Amino acid sequence: MLDQDIITSSTSSRLQPLLAQYKSAAQLVTQNTYLMFSTKVSPFQEKSTMHMKHLFKDNFMEVVSAFVLKYNGQNKWCTTTICHVEQIDENKFAFVRRLENVMSSQPLYERIVVDRSSKELKGYTFEKKTDEAYSEHFVYAEQADKKSVAYNFYMFRDPGLKRILRYRMFNWGVASL
Repeated sequence: MLDQDIITSSTSSRLQPLLAQYKSAAQLVTQNTYLMFSTKVSPFQEKSTMHMKHLFKDNFMEVVSAFVLKYNGQNKWCTTTICHVEQIDENKFAFVRRLENVMSSQPLYERIVVDRSSKELKGYTFEKKTDEAYSEHFVYAEQADKKSVAYNFYMFRDPGLKRILRYRMFNWGVASL
């Protein structure tokens, strides 16, 4: 007998509707978590409002390792958790990183796809886990010389007065990687 069956059989009829509501909410949360994994994701608008780039003089595996591990140490600005991991095929895997930072009152979600065959890491930032439209997109791609990695960052929502702050955060991210 499953724990759920024990709870159901021993629960009074008054609590049955609450249990059903809980099960329904749990299913909804599970479904919503995966919306950002849809192949239909797209930017909030067609044209980016901001584009920044940088060239790392390191190989692809070093840059990807640094990117994946960059939030593992002590960080006074941001707390992160990995909330989903998926193996897409033998050369690709994806994960969702939940970010809570001092700049936002709500957590952000980054869907990150690493492709070992094309030597690319692509990231999409969603403001809610139920979004199918991303607000930011970034790509780390190995260059032809195999000794450097191009980093391109795109914003698809106008940051307004936070543009300078976003520029500084980009530079801090490059310097701390």
